[in-house]
Amino acid sequence: MKIKHTFSLFVLIITPVVSAAFDLSLGSSHSQRDYEIDGKLRAHIRKLNDDLLRNIALGNSDSITSMLSEQTKTLLGTNAPTFINQLKSTTTPNYKIKLQYYTKSSAEGMMVVLPSGQTEADAYSLQMKLMNKESYITILEFNSASNSRYSLLVVYGKYSENWKINIVHVGETHIYNASGPAYFGICKEQFEAGHIEGATIMCSVASELMWPFKDFLQYKSASEYSSFMKKLEVKNGQLFTFPLRVNSNKMPIEILDISPHFMEEGIFPQVSYLSKINFKDTTSLRKEFVAAKTYIDSIYNFGPSFKSILYRAYSKMPDGNSPVETFGFVDEKNAPND
Repeated sequence: MKIKHTFSLFVLIITPVVSAAFDLSLGSSHSQRDYEIDGKLRAHIRKLNDDLLRNIALGNSDSITSMLSEQTKTLLGTNAPTFINQLKSTTTPNYKIKLQYYTKSSAEGMMVVLPSGQTEADAYSLQMKLMNKESYITILEFNSASNSRYSLLVVYGKYSENWKINIVHVGETHIYNASGPAYFGICKEQFEAGHIEGATIMCSVASELMWPFKDFLQYKSASEYSSFMKKLEVKNGQLFTFPLRVNSNKMPIEILDISPHFMEEGIFPQVSYLSKINFKDTTSLRKEFVAAKTYIDSIYNFGPSFKSILYRAYSKMPDGNSPVETFGFVDEKNAPND
């Protein structure tokens, strides 16, 4: 299934991701979490976070660059303006600290695994190589007027007496106040009820949120999710092969994809199809919609949890670059307006 949604997801890594599976660094490390950390150090890092986010909001490239370690500056290179603009679109100066760790290691380059302490459903661990003997890891969460919530992972390393940023990574963590593991739970419920298409929609949403910081964050349920997706893909191989050319009500229909669509009222399956009808001819367009709906209803079972099924006719095959004229229909009388 092709995944499409209205929220742009930007992920930026300005230091290489290192896999724990192959790191054999020798040594030991000791970590303190949240209020176990010395109050003066917590206040100092809080001020650095405040400065970072204020400078992002103001677009102060020089000030942000001055907060980075030399290695990170080198990796960022000439991409600072793009880096700042993309961070600016997903962060605000107002935040809450979701998690913070201070780690002191016996050697540089230590691999650490730090548990979240979250509830069972959303439990995760942070996994990363720390470039300094002293490091401070913090996750900042932002309130958003939209239905999408982002968090920022910032990892500081201590260089002499100064703390510098080694890692900055922004990721989408929630949609409609639900996390990746939460949508995975709904997906499993749909699957067990026999609503394969509904399960696929929800797992598509889950996939957007399961790795918000790539390999740096691992949800406890991520391994189960990966195994479950293989089982779901076997089922979907019989149902979701697009584009799909069919005849319904004596009309040829080319279905492009079925994907989750995000609106203020919630998540809806959207059936996208190619139309060869002049969009001014709304009568013929409606007949084509009914034909598409008739076919979808006869094959797919989304289950009762969705308020409506959305249909989107395209005047030509979308290429992701050029604008395409579309026309929408809703398979329910009391469905929200798009």
